[in-house]
Amino acid sequence: IFIPSTEGQIFKIIEGRYNQGRTNSELFLSCFNEEPYSMDRINRDPVSLDHPAITMLQFIQPQVIEEMIYNKDLAGNGLTARFMYVFPRPMAGHRTVDDIPMGTAREEYNEAITKLLNMNSGMDTGVVLTLDKDAKESFNGFRELVEKMLGNSEISDARKNWLGKLCGLCLRIAGVIHAMRWQDAATITPNIDSSAMESAIDICSYLTVHASYAFDELGVGNTPAEKEAMFILQRMEHRLLYPSPKSPISPNEKKLFSMQELYQAVKGGKRGYSMEELRFGLEELGKRCYLSTFM
Repeated sequence: IFIPSTEGQIFKIIEGRYNQGRTNSELFLSCFNEEPYSMDRINRDPVSLDHPAITMLQFIQPQVIEEMIYNKDLAGNGLTARFMYVFPRPMAGHRTVDDIPMGTAREEYNEAITKLLNMNSGMDTGVVLTLDKDAKESFNGFRELVEKMLGNSEISDARKNWLGKLCGLCLRIAGVIHAMRWQDAATITPNIDSSAMESAIDICSYLTVHASYAFDELGVGNTPAEKEAMFILQRMEHRLLYPSPKSPISPNEKKLFSMQELYQAVKGGKRGYSMEELRFGLEELGKRCYLSTFM
């Protein structure tokens, strides 16, 4: 089944909204690898699924993700390590008033999925995909890189749990890319080439950066100083560092801001914002090496 949402209510259900506060994640854990699932129900027939599969696409606020990641039960059973996290840059304030045409993307997607479903690929018995020599070499190089990250003592245990599933995720993505490239053929070749594998590795590298934010930075802000620092950093990014998506500052470019410039950029986000609050947050950012202050 497919569960799309812009509210993330499914996570409230998983967290136990209708189960007296007890987490209800067993089905979702089983669906990750299509493992058999069964549930006995009082006064109703039991439910048994041989190969359950769920696809979830959630367009939700970071706060919802933060609540899920910091749920000890969901983190403990590995559910939070099974998602791909993406945090696009907010476009509010930089959008055009004209509608952006969808083009033919929806039609092309529907056509591609229909072709895959109709493909005579021996799905009754299944198709085993394998890596060719070059693809396997690329994948092994990626595995070595992931293994080094798992051995990094500075990486949190939560992110390591996610990294532990990254190589398997990379293979799945490579398989999807391979299948999409063969959508116009009558059958699908079982050999995944290096091009598909390299594309999958690129996607996983992108996801790794966002997972780092989800597990190691999204929850930062528990102390007053951290909250103030995060608020200042967000205002600086939107008002000073990236005033326009078309002309962002290079990551390697150094830029100086006066206290007055910073204050004018930040104060619009809070009523009655004071220079003392700004200095308080800047001190925390300085401790974390986000910036250097000269006062």
